[in-house]
Amino acid sequence: AQKYVGGDISLLPEYINANAKYYNYQGQSVSSPLQLFHDEGLNAMRVRLFVNPSDYTGNDKDPNACQDLEYVKSLGKQIKDAGFDLILDFHYSDTWADPAKQWTPAAWVSLTDEQLYDKIYEYTKDALTQMCDAGATPDFIQPGNEISYGMLWGAYNASASSLKKCYVNSSANWDRFTTLLENAIKACREVCPDAKVILHTERVQQTNVLSNFYTKMNNANIDYDIIGLSYYPAWHGNLATLESALNAMTTGFPDKDIMIVETGYSYAWAIPGTSFDYSSVYPYSDAGQNSYTVDLISLLNKYDN
Repeated sequence: AQKYVGGDISLLPEYINANAKYYNYQGQSVSSPLQLFHDEGLNAMRVRLFVNPSDYTGNDKDPNACQDLEYVKSLGKQIKDAGFDLILDFHYSDTWADPAKQWTPAAWVSLTDEQLYDKIYEYTKDALTQMCDAGATPDFIQPGNEISYGMLWGAYNASASSLKKCYVNSSANWDRFTTLLENAIKACREVCPDAKVILHTERVQQTNVLSNFYTKMNNANIDYDIIGLSYYPAWHGNLATLESALNAMTTGFPDKDIMIVETGYSYAWAIPGTSFDYSSVYPYSDAGQNSYTVDLISLLNKYDN
């Protein structure tokens, strides 16, 4: 199987605009970060896309969630021109979308579910068409980011009881969610027929949630190629936790490839507020980070898919 390794470089233009300096591991200055990444053997880069990040007014507004379509077209072309595969990560929100928040874009909040089905198709098709026209055709597409509990729940300031979430022990909102996905993926297949579609979840420590999610996808005949997982030791637990999730996925969904679309381990300091401390196993150092990476890849290589 083709192996991919890379990073999410969505903030690279911001760093360059701030006059960040880049060096190789030997301390030598480099003029092109993308060339450095290429020289280090990376072959795929991931970029996130928000609908209208300037529209978000929540009190957790983050300047790092700034990647609108014009931004992503430009960065995507640079990535493709540098010879990398491109993973495009639709957040379908004006700000970060994850299991704790999947806020509907402000411009879409007043739409009915039926109108949202059309909107997500039209938006996805237009965004991908513009990406392709800009020389930034994605090779992998994520229709949604960490969508374990659905997406487009409602406005960020809506009442909790009104949010349209999908849970493992409830049938509520699943038909709505899979219809949204069906329409998004239809656009992906029409505009980028060679791209692989990734359904991205992150409940690796809850295999029942993972299995329920992808079973729901199969039951709804959702057309996708890759099970995408987030796995961070500091948030999710040790590698045995990931192994249990991989066992469940490879056993339950043997026809799907699996990609770890997000992972990381600190080389210098503990991430504040995280749940697990593995610094006794993997010290916060270059060597510790390297050991984590080697162990992760060794685990992944146990699985053909």
